[in-house]
Amino acid sequence: MDEKKYLRKRFYFWKKENLEREEKIPFKKVLIFSFVLGLLTIFSVILSLNRLPPEVPIFYGLPQGKEQLGPTSSLFLPGFLAIFLSLINTAIIFTLGDDFLKKTLVFTSLALNILCFIGTIKIVFLVGNF
Repeated sequence: MDEKKYLRKRFYFWKKENLEREEKIPFKKVLIFSFVLGLLTIFSVILSLNRLPPEVPIFYGLPQGKEQLGPTSSLFLPGFLAIFLSLINTAIIFTLGDDFLKKTLVFTSLALNILCFIGTIKIVFLVGNF
């Protein structure tokens, strides 16, 4: 009797209805790729730090001139911001019940990380000494 209870408890998650219920995050691989892309953004800035000038144009929303320039370390902002917002989206996914909103948050995280990666790489190639 104990062996049956053990097996029933052990293989509880293998039942089809339990697998569907346990699925919390849709498109897990897309979300993982999103985090990897954020880390790749940060890693690419680390690799190019010695080839960048002391000030880089990072704040494009400000008026042209010295206001747009920031220290080289400010290139870490897009990567960290994208990862932070992806973490917030992931936390929100666990509280939601609607699959459409979950999928929207996953793809929003992906789009945010892609845009931050492209923007950071464009800045690095624009002012870097390659």
